[in-house]
Amino acid sequence: MTQLLSHPSPYPPVGGTSTWKIGWKTPVYICTFYLTALLLAIGHFIFAWSLNGQAVPIDGFLRQSYVSAISIAFALSFRSMLSASLSISFIQRLWSLFRLKAMKVSTIDSLLSLLQSPLKLLHFEVLWNARFEWGFAIFCFCIPIATVFPPGALSVVLKEQRQLETNKQVPTFIPTSKLTDNLAFHNGSGIQLVYAFKYFVRVAYRSIMAGSYISALSPCGQNCTYGLTFQGPTLQCSNVTYQNLSLSAIYADYSVQGGDYRAAGALVQENFDFELHYYKEVDLQHEFDPEKYISCFLRRADYFVNVTYTSGTPILNFQVNNSQPINSTTLLVPGTPRNYTNPQPALPDDKDSAAIENLNIWAIYQSMVQAMSGDVGRYGEYDQEVNDTIVLESSLVQYLDDGVRFDITEDSLNSMLHNITLSTFSLRLWDTSTDVVTRNYVNTYSFAGEQRYSMVVPYAVCLLLALAFVSIGLASLYENSVGASNGFLQTIQTTRGSIALDIAARGSSLGGPDNIPVVLEDLELMFGELKEPYGKEGAVRRAGWGTRDEVRPLVKGEYYDG
Repeated sequence: MTQLLSHPSPYPPVGGTSTWKIGWKTPVYICTFYLTALLLAIGHFIFAWSLNGQAVPIDGFLRQSYVSAISIAFALSFRSMLSASLSISFIQRLWSLFRLKAMKVSTIDSLLSLLQSPLKLLHFEVLWNARFEWGFAIFCFCIPIATVFPPGALSVVLKEQRQLETNKQVPTFIPTSKLTDNLAFHNGSGIQLVYAFKYFVRVAYRSIMAGSYISALSPCGQNCTYGLTFQGPTLQCSNVTYQNLSLSAIYADYSVQGGDYRAAGALVQENFDFELHYYKEVDLQHEFDPEKYISCFLRRADYFVNVTYTSGTPILNFQVNNSQPINSTTLLVPGTPRNYTNPQPALPDDKDSAAIENLNIWAIYQSMVQAMSGDVGRYGEYDQEVNDTIVLESSLVQYLDDGVRFDITEDSLNSMLHNITLSTFSLRLWDTSTDVVTRNYVNTYSFAGEQRYSMVVPYAVCLLLALAFVSIGLASLYENSVGASNGFLQTIQTTRGSIALDIAARGSSLGGPDNIPVVLEDLELMFGELKEPYGKEGAVRRAGWGTRDEVRPLVKGEYYDG
């Protein structure tokens, strides 16, 4: 039996007494639910952190659908546990308030149902009489919003995985020393002059008209990278003319007597020369501009090519350095004139490896010369003539409203020649062994960097604020010295004995919002000790709801009628 602390009643208890006892259930529930929420937040973080960087399996416990469900379960469980702890704490705080302040019945009802009905937050009386409790409820309603973000912190991204393959066969250009492996063929009679193979000339034409290299199929999968080094052709140009490029000098049967563009290959000072004469802009405004010319000599140079395939599409980054002249004397028929138009080399001796290598380099150069040689005369006029050249379909031409502009420089011509050289990869005539880095993209779980904040911040803010509110709830529980609940038993335990309350509630025994009398809604009550229980002064003490005139503050440790 509880010891009396002050003003003991001379009347013995009848039918049992209420005990000033906090008990273990209420504080244990509050702390257990809060600690469970804390452990769930930590567990969710560890779960996501352990999956970071792991490949997403197609099936099994850790497949994406299961992991998403587990993450959502963590967040929902966290919200449920934290809300349970806060709701119990909230009730302890309310009953502490009810002992200190008289409020209208409608306000008390709104406060008791505040966590279940957010619309009650809009009642002015609630905010006016219970500002802290109003903020407490606002926080409780924000928890479901905050817990939306943690499941999205663990995402699925494509991660690149690299693997090195050594001695992988890949296509390249090799100016081979074998007559059987080259880009030129001979006519098989007489001096046996050689020409660029027609199938390679077609590749060159395609490259010129595309303004790029012709893509080769990947030898190493959809995504891979490798490097190549080989020797190939390049040009060294200057704005000097060595050839008389009148139309009749290029081809005797040309009928055009004036030209906007003329080009031809020739042998100049024992070097292969490709010369172009042109007018920068061919239109009415520039018809009196002077003619321009450029002369380019064939050279061999070192190519450094980095080949990268991404989704099967190649990107070739390359550099061309260390160019050296190619002397024509090893390729031409003895006695060939030093200035000879459109020379064809002769078939070299099969033991002359240097001449055979130069022959392949010449074949690439010759395919471009063959495509670009010829002339364009009287462009845009009714009797316009284009003879033996595809220059108008190349990247050297920019079309204007009333004419064309020629962009012919050493860089633009070399770009064309280098693209043709790289297009030889598509023929797969030569392979070489090199190290290849293959790249595979796999779905992996990602929980790194800023992604972690979207989990840590909502959980941390909720837990820290909840800790403050839970602490206040526990303090209120200690101050009340009796645990409180929000159930029906709490109602029937605390609403007996007030005459004013009985009178105001008459006519509303069926319940329901439509049966509530106005006088009952406006009746101001507080929880305390009834001054005259059962209408008798000095009877056994009773705690309950009553008006200011009916109740006085409770006395801790005193017997109250149960």
